Amino acid sequence: MTDKKRCVIYTRTATETSNREQTIQQRRVCMEYINKRDDLMLVDKEYVDSCISGNTPYRPAFTQLLRDAEVHAMDCIVMTNATRLQRDDIYGNIDFLIQEFQRHGVTLMFVEHGWPYDPEDGTDVRSIVESLKRRLRAYSELAMRDDDG
Repeated sequence: MTDKKRCVIYTRTATETSNREQTIQQRRVCMEYINKRDDLMLVDKEYVDSCISGNTPYRPAFTQLLRDAEVHAMDCIVMTNATRLQRDDIYGNIDFLIQEFQRHGVTLMFVEHGWPYDPEDGTDVRSIVESLKRRLRAYSELAMRDDDG
């Protein structure tokens, strides 16, 4: 029998509008992804930051997620997309966040991107960071266009 990776779900919403519905939707998408995989097992702990911008590094659930990664409480983190990790790279810390999880052997999985990042597969972190930054810029540009329209 193959060992299953212990995974957790991280959800984040930025506004109060439809906050609960968005959280439920994000969780549902992540659960469907986990249930389709034979190699993942959900740990009975969720990390939810409600009504908190992804532009701020001060997110209680995300801070706890980092702390729990340090003590190896999970093997992977499942999120709907990269914008849950951080909305924009305005603080220049996406590199730091990815490297911090990598340092603790934690896999990041972005369901909507089909982009699991596993530090054990030898993928160059810099190419992953650049890919993430491009995606975040694209999401930000779309959001700005939506706000203008």
